[in-house]
Amino acid sequence: MAQKKMTALRLPWMTLIIAGLASLVYCLPQLSSALIYDRDLVFDGQWWRVATSLLVHYSVSHLVWNLLVLVVFGTLIEASRRAAFVWLILLCMAGNSLLVLNSGIALFAGISGLVVALAAYCCMMNIARAEAVKPWSLLLITLLAKVGYEAMSGTPLFAGGDFRVLPQVHLAGLVAALILLVFFGTSHHPVVGEEQGYE
Repeated sequence: MAQKKMTALRLPWMTLIIAGLASLVYCLPQLSSALIYDRDLVFDGQWWRVATSLLVHYSVSHLVWNLLVLVVFGTLIEASRRAAFVWLILLCMAGNSLLVLNSGIALFAGISGLVVALAAYCCMMNIARAEAVKPWSLLLITLLAKVGYEAMSGTPLFAGGDFRVLPQVHLAGLVAALILLVFFGTSHHPVVGEEQGYE
């Protein structure tokens, strides 16, 4: 009797930890205050805020929309190659570090740069591997249209709250996805199937 090959599902623990931490930070305002990107405090030596600002969100809808995309695409990418997930985080943190060059950005919070990177990378990988090209192409076009709309309007399409969208962060996410695709190729498993603050 032939045995079916069983493939173990990889628990997306990194995605779940980030989602859990972001939820915890939102529920504890004192943590949000300690972790948000505040340019003055960063230049006073609190450099961790460049990285930890990803965990801070301005409103429930800001948090929920970001975590929804994070969990979906983070899980898909971790199931394929956890290293790609780590690289996207590092590239997005590097992109966020460039915020210090812009004196006009006093406050920044949100994980949207990373979720744009995750969604874009997932789409690009499946398109490059010829995996259900039409649906992934449509999703990528929709993502680009959303990013473009928010860049022109300065307001988030879905999330509510007293903040403006920072287009540079979303662009950095798109660039991070492209860099990862160019430098690492498509050799690994398919991604699927087997003072107003800014965000």
